[in-house]
Amino acid sequence: MPKIEENLRTWLTGYASLAAIFGDHVHVNNIPEEVDAPYIFASRSGTEHDGTLDESPGAQPFRQFFDVELYSHDIAQTMDGAELLHATNAHRGAFGAGTVQGIFVRDHADDYLPRGAMDDVGLHLAAMQLEIIGHT
Repeated sequence: MPKIEENLRTWLTGYASLAAIFGDHVHVNNIPEEVDAPYIFASRSGTEHDGTLDESPGAQPFRQFFDVELYSHDIAQTMDGAELLHATNAHRGAFGAGTVQGIFVRDHADDYLPRGAMDDVGLHLAAMQLEIIGHT
């Protein structure tokens, strides 16, 4: 079974409207030194287990959180990408080569520190958090 990071990248690049803006410039957990905008950077920010008494050791987390940052030189592209990603809120079902019980999209707080800006060119940024529930 592919890792959640692979499925996240496949899911984001497979979303035609989002791919029309960002193409296949989707980077998960690492970013190349030289990257052309527009691009998406996602990184895992946390996990949560069910916490049941009968949970087996080493079980996959039930909830996984990813910070997702959308970058572009054009603010309209950045905001359009953010709206498209928000439109996936409450998605369930196919997720790359896997499935999910649900994906919830939230904006990050104003004090969020982005990690995907690789230069001082002045790229526009939209930062969100994805909560991915029940990935299999």
